[in-house]
Amino acid sequence: AFWIAGHSLKQHSSLLSQLVLLGLIPLSLWQEDSGYPALRTWSRWLVGLALLACLAGVYHHFQGMDRVKGFFGSYFTIAVLLVCTIPISCGMLLSGKLDWRRVYYLPVLGLQLLTLWWTYTRSAFLGLFIGMGVFALALFLRDIRSPKRERRAILARWGMLLALPAILLSLMLTAADPRINPFYKAPPEAATETVPGQDFSSGRKAIIIDALRITSGEIRQGNYSKLIFGHGLSSRKRMVEGYISSWESDFLQVFMNQGLIGLLLAMGIYAGFIRAIWHGLRSPDLLLTGLAAAGIGYSVMSFFTLQITAFNSAGIFALLYAFLHTYSPRRQNQ
Repeated sequence: AFWIAGHSLKQHSSLLSQLVLLGLIPLSLWQEDSGYPALRTWSRWLVGLALLACLAGVYHHFQGMDRVKGFFGSYFTIAVLLVCTIPISCGMLLSGKLDWRRVYYLPVLGLQLLTLWWTYTRSAFLGLFIGMGVFALALFLRDIRSPKRERRAILARWGMLLALPAILLSLMLTAADPRINPFYKAPPEAATETVPGQDFSSGRKAIIIDALRITSGEIRQGNYSKLIFGHGLSSRKRMVEGYISSWESDFLQVFMNQGLIGLLLAMGIYAGFIRAIWHGLRSPDLLLTGLAAAGIGYSVMSFFTLQITAFNSAGIFALLYAFLHTYSPRRQNQ
């Protein structure tokens, strides 16, 4: 795809994000030698670094930034980081006995949720809703099999897991923004070229139409090599004029850039990821369950934004995949 696009080695930035996933191989091997305690250490580091990004995001918000970015170049990056670290924080909080030493996770969760809200990233909101919902469901099914547990403790854990998405949903339904709140009717003068007044898809509908137009044109012309091998990296920048520079979806991005071959490879990567998530959900360790919920949120976002095809988000994917694959109950029992 790099050479099809006519790139030279000087234009290597488009290739870097494709190479980040290769870091999964040495990371998994290193994790296997480190043992289970390294999982908790790495999880604390990940949550701690996300907390620093949150503090930067809060500062930027009060400086007047519309959508916070933290230390990153895009609000999508900090959004996916928070969608992943919020369930991990919940897993860290719930994976042991609740005492004062774990209370500090509560303000951390509050700050994470507030910063996520200030990104105004709907794909992240949806990912958190589904990820935390599955987390709560997994915990519910586990508690059903453990009738001896105290009912108050069980209700407190369910309440905490469901309170976070409930707070986020209440913020969405009271927002005066048609992108966030579908029930809010924006005045016509609020629409701009880059932020349509009532386009709830924020341009994604037009992106799909562009992809269908290009693909149907290749089929009519019998240019099947483009369907198999794609149009090369950064295809949307080169083929479609507009302010949106990508195809805004992992799967559509890979199909348009690298064709059916790339799409099958991406689907295979996500299939292995979902398998690792499934084993994490079945683990008795709630930290692994939180990591699995983070993986679910990440996967949901992949349909609406670039994940494994983006530089920073691909790094988050490599970490999650390595953790879930290395410490799954199935592998620990082998």
